[in-house]
This record gives sequence, C-alpha cells and structure tokens, in this order.
Amino acid sequence: MDPWWSDPEEQAPRMERVRRRVRERLPAALEARGCGGFRLLAWAAKSQNDNAVVYLFDPAESAIVAMWFLEDGTLDDLSGVEEDVFGVDVEACCDADGYDVVMVQVKAFRDYGVWFELAMVDDGHFVLRETEVDAPHTMAEAYVQCKKGLAIDVDYIDLYSGGGGDGGGGGAPFRRLSRS
Repeated sequence: MDPWWSDPEEQAPRMERVRRRVRERLPAALEARGCGGFRLLAWAAKSQNDNAVVYLFDPAESAIVAMWFLEDGTLDDLSGVEEDVFGVDVEACCDADGYDVVMVQVKAFRDYGVWFELAMVDDGHFVLRETEVDAPHTMAEAYVQCKKGLAIDVDYIDLYSGGGGDGGGGGAPFRRLSRS
C-alpha cells in the first residue's frame, strides 16, 4: 500500500468530508485549544487521509498560523518537516499604488510561484486572494494530490474559491498547479 497516494477519483468525496468537518467542528476545536479569536483563512486536504491543514489568522498577533485539523476534530501543531511543506512565508511590501500589502505563500506552492494577498473583505474577515490570474479569486480550499512512491511528492494542487473563510466552497477548482 502506497502511504501517500490515493486514486484521484477520491478527491471529490474527500473534499466534501473535510469541508463538512471544517464547517461543523473547527469552531469548537479552536475554542478547546484557546484559539477562539482565530479566523479561518483557508484549508488544504491531501490525498493521504482526511486530515487537513488549516490556515488561521490570529488578530491578536497579526500572524498567520498553520495547524493540522485532524479527522477526530482536534488541532495539532505541524512538525518541523511539515512546517517546511505546509507552513507559510509572509512578506510585507507595497503595491503599485504605494499601499502596504501582506503577501502570503504556502510553502508547498513555492515551486509554482503562487502568492496570495492577505485582504480584508467588507465584513471584517481576512481572505487569501490570488492575484496572478485574469480574475482574482479568494482561495478557501486546496487539494494536494500526492504522487505514488515512498517519499511525499506533489503531483498537482487544485485551488478552490470560497466565501469568507467559513470552510465552505465546493464546485470546480479555479486553478490547477502542476509541474507537468
């Protein structure tokens, strides 16, 4: 049995299971961990199991935190190796009009050169907005399909739009990242 790979046909049912769990159980898990003020920006499922990495905005520290949201509904820290893959790089810079912006890159997306802008939407929530496509999208969900093999390696990553960091997206991905 390959530890990282599952049939791509499992993507839609896995995404729906994880989406439902994030929507229904993440708020209680955040409270139990003492992170009740954190806001969900996005989450990423991978082909190995129904665990997901959640990307949270901590308004008290003005920081973005990545954590595992496990199948049992609890949160766990990323290990050092996992942080190198699923953590985030954050850069403050100025846009073309001279406004300060915060750019965020999930480390797994480094090879693809994809960055997201941390943007505040009308209701005061922060979102991750991709700016490198014709029509900017808010990235709420991602699916990481791993390649067959003993070492973890990414075959492709699908990015899904969603509304306001509530864990709810669905539909078709707006972009597929692939090295091939």
